[in-house]
Amino acid sequence: MSAGLDAESTSADDDAAFDSFTPRARTDVLIRDVDDGVVAWSPIGSEPLQLQPLSAAVLQLLDGDVTTSALVADLCEVLEVPEAVARELLRRELSLLDRAGLLTSSTPSVEPEGGLDVFPAPPNP
Repeated sequence: MSAGLDAESTSADDDAAFDSFTPRARTDVLIRDVDDGVVAWSPIGSEPLQLQPLSAAVLQLLDGDVTTSALVADLCEVLEVPEAVARELLRRELSLLDRAGLLTSSTPSVEPEGGLDVFPAPPNP
């Protein structure tokens, strides 16, 4: 993980790196609305991820132009929470999205042979 995305990192240096980070969602992520919310899948992720409302909202905002400090400010205003709480919430959400392979900074969690087909066709007889 990069730019202090580790949910356990909380030093002042990590906060400075985190605040200046401009996360970007991968462009090849598949997002589907389902009865229970939103499911996202990345070709480099090991499995689809059912997103909670906050995760889904954060993912939609990750265009690579907005800094995490701006996102923290937005969370403070919308959720009416202190900055430290908003920063920790965002750090956890970004860590979750990163581990699921949904960010451009994510590293592959699977190394499929010949590619991973999420919706495989039935075998030919």
